[in-house]
Amino acid sequence: MMYDLVALNAELDRCKVELKVLDKQIDLAAASKPVDIVEIERIARRVRELSEHVEALTDAIVQGGGNAQH
Repeated sequence: MMYDLVALNAELDRCKVELKVLDKQIDLAAASKPVDIVEIERIARRVRELSEHVEALTDAIVQGGGNAQH
């Protein structure tokens, strides 16, 4: 069970890093001339996917290290 929590926390950390990268990417896409709408939409989809994954991870941690989906 402890291993599960360690693994889940490590996955949360990975998501945090990816969200920081996506934040920088969205800043660049929004600042481009013309604005890269396709790239912004791609980033938004990935942020949404990550947020769903983080929610599942958080639920698993709250439940004591159960199986996270996604």
